Amino acid sequence: MLSRSEAETAISALLPDPGYEYRSDQLILSGLNSKISAATVYDSKLWCVSDGILYSADTDGSNAIKVTDSIVEDKHITFDSTGNVYFGFLQIVSYSKGEKTPVANQKQNQYIQDIFTLDNGTAATLTFEEDTFVIRELNDNSVSNNISFRFPDSVKDINGIYYYNGVALISDITGVYPYSDIDAHYIFKWSDLGVVGINADLVGIDDNLNIIFLDHADGKLYFTQITPTISKTEISLAVVAPDGWVKPELETAVIEFNRSQKEYKVNMVKYSSPEKLNLEIISGHIPDLLEHYGIPFASFVNKGLFEDLNPFIDANPELTMVSAFRRTLSSSNALYRISPGIYIYTLIGSTDYVGTEMGWTINEMKEIFATMPKGATIINAEWGKELATQYFLKQNIDKFVNWETGTALFDLPDFKWTLEFINSFPDKGGWDFEIPLVLEGKQMMIESRLFNFGGFAALDRNFESKWVIKGYPSEREAFGLAYAEPYTLSMTVACTNKDAAWSFIRYTLLSDIGDSAYPVVQSKFDEAAEKAMTTRQAPPFDKIPLLNQEQFKKFLSFIERIEMVSDTYQELSDIIAEESAPYFAGQKTLDEVCEIIQSRAKNYIAEQR
Repeated sequence: MLSRSEAETAISALLPDPGYEYRSDQLILSGLNSKISAATVYDSKLWCVSDGILYSADTDGSNAIKVTDSIVEDKHITFDSTGNVYFGFLQIVSYSKGEKTPVANQKQNQYIQDIFTLDNGTAATLTFEEDTFVIRELNDNSVSNNISFRFPDSVKDINGIYYYNGVALISDITGVYPYSDIDAHYIFKWSDLGVVGINADLVGIDDNLNIIFLDHADGKLYFTQITPTISKTEISLAVVAPDGWVKPELETAVIEFNRSQKEYKVNMVKYSSPEKLNLEIISGHIPDLLEHYGIPFASFVNKGLFEDLNPFIDANPELTMVSAFRRTLSSSNALYRISPGIYIYTLIGSTDYVGTEMGWTINEMKEIFATMPKGATIINAEWGKELATQYFLKQNIDKFVNWETGTALFDLPDFKWTLEFINSFPDKGGWDFEIPLVLEGKQMMIESRLFNFGGFAALDRNFESKWVIKGYPSEREAFGLAYAEPYTLSMTVACTNKDAAWSFIRYTLLSDIGDSAYPVVQSKFDEAAEKAMTTRQAPPFDKIPLLNQEQFKKFLSFIERIEMVSDTYQELSDIIAEESAPYFAGQKTLDEVCEIIQSRAKNYIAEQR
């Protein structure tokens, strides 16, 4: 077993000297223009699969020749010392003298991450089985016992192994490091090369000690180069990332921004929990930028942590925001957070049964429900209590917390009524196609996610134009909950280079978010609406109707009434789920569980202030 120092010594020839760093450049294979799906370096040759054909080439990409046809189109390839070439993902196939021989199939609770060649020349598999990584040799067209590897606890997503001079190089979603049984000590990180780690596949090392990798995002090969370090102004971006996972859209934005900039560089700093980030902030280690996943946003606002982004927006006419979204994202007329897009959850009903006006109070909802046909349900009767709790409470937690005063409101009638309502659902649920039930009066409402104009037009068609957005019942008439997509950013007042931090935020606002949400920048919002009115989507989505002016006007009227952005408060959600369970099980009364939830929530809120 290699210690850290032994692993570093064995691989020291690959590490850049001080003042130098890894960069990457594309490796061109002569005469090969299609995407590459799998590649490896073996016996000083580069081997790759493209369009189901196996090619070999020199490791600089020259002298590419076709070796054989009809190869399995897959992302894994390796060799053994007897001349077998292996391909496979769910099923591994060995090719010897042009013959295909199945070797291993995916088994229950087993996920094949990679196939590779051990330092003794034997082919092997890297599998993920029952929450752990296992290496197994491939001998005589069968899988033998596993080899003892103890991977560092900090490593969660290993996607490849390659042996170099007897040392196993491990590739995960963060980067590449020599194997040892302690924390990963990276040779380089994928983000330093301008690559999204989840797409990166370690191919091998050539005779010049260049590390070759495959980017599955574009199906192209790249090689590393050690070049002089480029001096840039660095800004820190704090991200709460349990298990090291970061939203891929944010990781892509950071990588592409860094790759495009000569002046600035964003350094992503991951925290395993909101508590650890909060401790860093309390101790004075405040990041320049902060992504919102898992953080108590309103609590941080009350601490005066965030910079108002309104002056930055106003100074950039090309970033003029949709006025409704700007208001929704604002807090007390200050814009402390920004996101490229917004989507909305809301309740929708048929105008035949719930009227044509948006919004209602709890009492109004009860009164309307009393007029529904006999046997009707308020919402999908197939929902279970767990799902109902998720949608009606976890997404509405902000209604029951006043962060400015530090007050918990879980003893109010709104909350008690919601728990009573959830208790009417079965213990476990399922799914059904709900719109016909609503049109027939068998179900009063559906909950819907509105995230693009095509979907809005499709709802209008499916409801036969007889639908109204009622929103969640509340004394203050909450018409829907807005969600920031795909990520939300804030600049801190402690940021020492606000121009650099704003440069990254501006970059994200102008990025393409596709159809995942409505853009917050007015020009991009208008472009999306125009496209939805004039251009049909490619199959299989070509049946989605075009948006018309009346529907667009209805949508604009709706978003003017959206007031809230739903924030994630996992601790409060856990308290509610844990303490409401005895009530649902009939073990405690409604007042008892609300009193306990109120007490625990009050203590949590006090801790965050």
